[in-house]
Amino acid sequence: MLDQIIFKPNDNYFEEIKSNIWLMDNHKWALYIWERYKLENAFYKLVHVDYHWDAVYDFWDDNELETRMLNSTAEELKLYIENEDHIQYDSFIGPAIARRIINEIHFLCYQDDGGDKGFYLPILDKFDCSQVIHENSSDLSDLVDEKPLIFDFCLDVFNRTEYNHESDLWSDEEIDNLLNDCKELVQSANVVTISMSYGCSGTAEDTKHLTERVVHTFIQWRGDYIRD
Repeated sequence: MLDQIIFKPNDNYFEEIKSNIWLMDNHKWALYIWERYKLENAFYKLVHVDYHWDAVYDFWDDNELETRMLNSTAEELKLYIENEDHIQYDSFIGPAIARRIINEIHFLCYQDDGGDKGFYLPILDKFDCSQVIHENSSDLSDLVDEKPLIFDFCLDVFNRTEYNHESDLWSDEEIDNLLNDCKELVQSANVVTISMSYGCSGTAEDTKHLTERVVHTFIQWRGDYIRD
């Protein structure tokens, strides 16, 4: 499968590379994928591992637009995403909360620009969603339980710089430690979404290298165990 991936920036690329493992470039497509796995009578727990919080909800101040989005079908939602109509690379989780796909979020993010961490609390209150901010990856294995789970991972978590296409990657040991802390989540998740995030995950060669490393590891782990 890795040999078939065309490694270049592509805002419209998303693909199922293994059963229930989806790869994309622009993180916005995670919303469409989650919508396709939406449960009838239950909510997912979302674990979001990323450099960025991605906690923007652009429908907050417009009730008419929000109502239209909430009543849209999956294919209509896809058009919102394609056209980046209030749903972009940093604003895809909020609509998943509003559309009642998830009602519990666990963040492991390293962005520290002086802004708020996680979601604006009135948004969570409106849709009866909880959030937990985790300070380190060693907590992650404790999140595996009987609740349906989405594991969402962005490769830019391994890049310390915010400047486009610049590289300050973690060491191999640091990368391995984080991935190993994610292993039980990867294995037990109902769906795994991975964002390459060209421009944020270092140079183009960095992104290719990280993609190959993470995808190979996740596929191997899913082969060892897949949740019923």
